[in-house]
Amino acid sequence: MWVGEESGKAYIFRKDSLIELDFHRGIRSYLRNSVWYELDSFPVLRDPDRIMLHKKPVVLSEQDTLLISFPGSGIVYGIDSKGMPIRMDKTFYSGYNFDSFRAMYKGKLYSIGGTGFWQRNGLVLFFDPALREWERLAPFYGMPEAYTMSFGACMDATTYLLCNSPDKTSDPSLDDYRIYRVNLESRTAETIGVFSMDDGSREHNVIPIGYIRNYAFFDSDGFLLVGDVRSNKLYRWKDLTAGTGPYNGFDGVVLQNDTVNLIYSASTITNPVVRITKVPVEEGLQYCEDIERPIYRTTAEHFWRRYTAEFIIVLFALVFLVVFLVRYNLRQPAVEKQFVSQLNLQEVRLLRHLILLPEGRFADIQEIDLLLEVEGKSWENQRKIRSKSLSNINSLAEEMLGYRDFIQRKPNPEDKRARLYYISSEYRSSSPTLLRHL
Repeated sequence: MWVGEESGKAYIFRKDSLIELDFHRGIRSYLRNSVWYELDSFPVLRDPDRIMLHKKPVVLSEQDTLLISFPGSGIVYGIDSKGMPIRMDKTFYSGYNFDSFRAMYKGKLYSIGGTGFWQRNGLVLFFDPALREWERLAPFYGMPEAYTMSFGACMDATTYLLCNSPDKTSDPSLDDYRIYRVNLESRTAETIGVFSMDDGSREHNVIPIGYIRNYAFFDSDGFLLVGDVRSNKLYRWKDLTAGTGPYNGFDGVVLQNDTVNLIYSASTITNPVVRITKVPVEEGLQYCEDIERPIYRTTAEHFWRRYTAEFIIVLFALVFLVVFLVRYNLRQPAVEKQFVSQLNLQEVRLLRHLILLPEGRFADIQEIDLLLEVEGKSWENQRKIRSKSLSNINSLAEEMLGYRDFIQRKPNPEDKRARLYYISSEYRSSSPTLLRHL
């Protein structure tokens, strides 16, 4: 499969000549040196369809079969024995699957995903030559709801590896280059990872060129990259400084059958030389260097690499928290024991009583005086002893345990002059640990 970059223009090799098919003008031309010469013409659609329905072409070549389709419109052309395009479809303009992935499977042309009408889709369609129409392949399980092509290739006879292209404008949830495994035989798809160059440091400009068997070709940041989807390895074409994207009439790459065609034109008008290098796909890796990274990483590995600093910070925070809690729990019993040792016998008895009170129950002044053993003393002495004991417990609790206002009081609803005493609700759950020392 080869993906064109220019609207309405498809480039194919025929009898070792590079042919341009211009579907906007209906002109077939061939390249000699750096000049295009018109061969003949062919029928075109009426305005505005000839422009609107012929955007970027996709050329699929398989043995003696060559198909030219235009994602977004559904138009499909074949090539006759004279090299002229022949329309094979009678499809109605769709406009919803631009940038879809195209594949040949069991002699049929398939379209996967695409975008249009301000949204993406995950539809899987196939072209029925008898009906001359696109039909939906359903059901199809696990296919993402929003997919547009970044690159892809064959993993085996039934399975394709596809890379999604992120688009934060139309779908903010798709902020990375996700990789899917799509099986056309079982009609299933699954997410297997994320494009390895999507490291979060910057955005990459990935331009699809196409694929030959298990090799995906694409331009990334001005480099021609080759991905072997079977071995999950990524390569960079060596010594190629220009023409790293799809051929555009001047320079670039054309994929046809099992051949990688590298086309480069001289940059001056006075030098009309064109260099065309034909490389069989089996020999392609000889021209490449291993950049020592896979095509994709698993989702877990991707997030670890992309957010390593954040993960480390969280990890250190968790370790610190665990250490703090362990040290706190080891230290707390000793502190609690020391706290209790600073109380006299009556204060210990009072504190134990308050901690054991059920929730919603309170101790009145009579209970407090009984626990502090102040019966028979004058009212003034009772008040002083009560106040001193409660104050001592609260001050020691705040100083040694960090319990602020440990014992609290409130007016008695039956006698506004009296007070009710209780353990602060803030410490009801933690104060029972003191009972082992009381």
